[in-house]
Amino acid sequence: MEGLSRNNHYVSQMYLNTWARNHKVEVYDLIVPNEHYPTWNKKNVKNICSYNSMFVRLENEKEIDDIEKWFADQYETPVKESLTKAITGKTLTKEDWEKLINFMTCHLLRSPAFLQKLLDVAKNTKINIGKEITKEQLEENIKANETKSLFPIKITDLGKTDQKNHLLQVETIIGKQYYLWSIKNHLEKYSKIFQKNSWGIIEVDKDVILPTSDNPVISLNYRSENDYSLDGVWNQKNTNILFPISSNRIIYCQVGNKVPPILKCNKEKSEFLKKIICENAYRKIISIEKDQEIPKLNPRIVDKERFLQEKDMWNHFQKEYLEKEKEYIKRKS
Repeated sequence: MEGLSRNNHYVSQMYLNTWARNHKVEVYDLIVPNEHYPTWNKKNVKNICSYNSMFVRLENEKEIDDIEKWFADQYETPVKESLTKAITGKTLTKEDWEKLINFMTCHLLRSPAFLQKLLDVAKNTKINIGKEITKEQLEENIKANETKSLFPIKITDLGKTDQKNHLLQVETIIGKQYYLWSIKNHLEKYSKIFQKNSWGIIEVDKDVILPTSDNPVISLNYRSENDYSLDGVWNQKNTNILFPISSNRIIYCQVGNKVPPILKCNKEKSEFLKKIICENAYRKIISIEKDQEIPKLNPRIVDKERFLQEKDMWNHFQKEYLEKEKEYIKRKS
């Protein structure tokens, strides 16, 4: 359809521009097809951290881009002034922090890393309805609000079991529509959870330049610099949530604990933060400069087959969705 936003960014261009010079950043890819592939590539922010039609969905058998617009209207545009204040060291109000946390949560849930984790968990989850309910009640419950109506589901009446009851077959499919439903279903909920915490800003040492990545929100379980993990639970006490907002600043919280408004780190701690940003990356690390330390912090994988498989998967992402999930997407009456 004409006018659809197809170049869908899972990391917003506004965010990436913080690391840009003339709208261009240095990109380090973590999976490459051969050893001769350049270590760093200078790219325009409009051409990275995006996939064709990633957030374009079906409604009444037509493609629409309402989710991409929802991101922009509800999470990106409102945060511009607050993000600038945070980057430049100005005092932040409660409303500024709410907008920053919403913006961070948006980036957490729309990332390919979250998509992969979500699909892996969903495919290993068993659901048992085991409840007497009419088909009409089931459909009414599913369509009760806009978010529920996104859930991919197909209901088939298999006929009567006795004079009063019918056997209903309820099916879902784990794929793109489920991912889009999860974003809409969880974003506001997770934002509210995060906003219950005390938040501050980390300022790194002047000699350390922070990158960001295609998976910029970090959930850190920290015991020491040699004993930590990046699989922290977002609402579990003592988990550290970090979100770099510039090459020298990170917004952060430690779940369940009060943190200082400004935390200045020495060079050693700053280099550790740089290290975990790199380790948390999914497929790309983005920097303001060609940083020769970054390939040492997260060595790339040379694998032509894997590189081509992933490229092919994303090239066909929308086509597969349209072909396989159409019958699970409800029409609006």
